[in-house]
Amino acid sequence: MDFLKKNWGLVLVSVLCFVGVVAVSWLLIGAMKQADASRAKLDSEFKFFDTVQKENVKLSDENRATAQQNEDWAKERFGRLRNQLHAKYRIEVKFDPDPYRAVQELRSKVNRLSTRLEEAEIGLTTQSQYLSFEDYTQKNVIPRREDMPELFRQFSIVEEIVVQAIENKVAMINNIARPMLLQTRQDELYHSIPIDLSVTGSVQAVSDFLNSFHSPAAKYLFFIRSVELSSQDQASGGTLGGMGGMGGMGGMGGMGGMGG
Repeated sequence: MDFLKKNWGLVLVSVLCFVGVVAVSWLLIGAMKQADASRAKLDSEFKFFDTVQKENVKLSDENRATAQQNEDWAKERFGRLRNQLHAKYRIEVKFDPDPYRAVQELRSKVNRLSTRLEEAEIGLTTQSQYLSFEDYTQKNVIPRREDMPELFRQFSIVEEIVVQAIENKVAMINNIARPMLLQTRQDELYHSIPIDLSVTGSVQAVSDFLNSFHSPAAKYLFFIRSVELSSQDQASGGTLGGMGGMGGMGGMGGMGGMGG
């Protein structure tokens, strides 16, 4: 005990050295294990290449020709499918080349759609009464000449959504919006038009309305990105409300032409 008291500094240094040796040993063991694992992986790769070399594995002219044929076949099929989709879902529009007369034409189209909804007893809210085209029906905005094709394409998509709402007997269109206005989402092979939509209707009507966009008879190519359903307890007539954020290709949207 006296030795420890008189030489506590030496004992402390010895203890620290011992801890240091243990720590270094532990790190060395870990490094050795990692090195062994790396060596085993490297040996496995060497064995693979040795086998390839011994068996003289290589691409023959026949293999290269077959690979090229498969590539050409895949590209041809892809191109054919793309052209088919382009031909089926491309949105062709006609409009007066004069922007002022074109806006009048658009107003008339929106009014006719609103009349059809009224005749079908489908309600519109203050948010939806102009079907997302209030800039042109109420604010007298005149589109740029280069924007007019896109404006009428987007109207064609909205028109198809309204037609499906009528045919599937939803009760109300609560909101319909084009969050990117006349801009589109660009992709390598196509561009798309996001649309946010909210409707109210019976469970059957809303279900039929959703399914209509995936029907083989669908006029345009729609993708529903997200659907939110809500209903009141004991709702009269089984009414189901609100499909918020129902969208296609990023919102509900129609394909505005394959390949942009």
